[in-house]
Amino acid sequence: MNRAGKSLGLSGLLLLMLLVGCAENPQPLSPELEAQRQSAMARGGRLYDNWFAEKQAGAPATSHRLYPTQGSYRGSITWRCSSCHGWDGYGRNGVFRSGPDYTFIKGIEDVDALSDAQVRQTLQQEHRFNALLLPQDEDDLIRFMREGQINMRRYIDPSNGRLRRGDAQQGAAHYQALCQSCHGERGMLSASAPLGLVAQRNPWRTLHRILNGSPGVSGKPFMRPYGEQVVADLLAYLASLPNQR
Repeated sequence: MNRAGKSLGLSGLLLLMLLVGCAENPQPLSPELEAQRQSAMARGGRLYDNWFAEKQAGAPATSHRLYPTQGSYRGSITWRCSSCHGWDGYGRNGVFRSGPDYTFIKGIEDVDALSDAQVRQTLQQEHRFNALLLPQDEDDLIRFMREGQINMRRYIDPSNGRLRRGDAQQGAAHYQALCQSCHGERGMLSASAPLGLVAQRNPWRTLHRILNGSPGVSGKPFMRPYGEQVVADLLAYLASLPNQR
């Protein structure tokens, strides 16, 4: 090979290496775009939790046609993604593998094997959400399923609900800075139940809502942008709080 050929070959190899490197290490998003991505994932998580509460829409009056008759629930709760696929996203292979929440339904952990069009078709036709969810709702829900799930087994033992990670002392500092003004010093200002009781009864739902916020509740922040360790520390602190007023 002549010198020119060698030069072209080397240039082509360098270009290929640069292209591969860019594909494997995509450039980070701008702060504005990253904030939009985080917000969309969190909203998708709230839709997954309870889409009609998040959208402030009327709750369905009848049970979902795909909800098994052997399941424990009836009515609007059967229309919530979380009621079938679980707070951990593993459905029958996760926390919902037994007990009153068991629905015989698989999780959403294999969503990456499907195209966006296939997921939309499942939502619109199989699940009958075509008249209930707007295209933006579908976008946010898909983004949550693809990018927003975390491996809850790292933080919570699925067999008994005990926390595996998280520093309650660090969580106390985060709580004071981020949560105390609304929930009170010891988590007693929550309208439904003390936060300690909520976290102890269902740490999976609590973790989901720390990450994404509560559906339909305006002005409440979501902690997803702070990272998983902060979220795990907050969960550990909440679980240490009193469970009675």
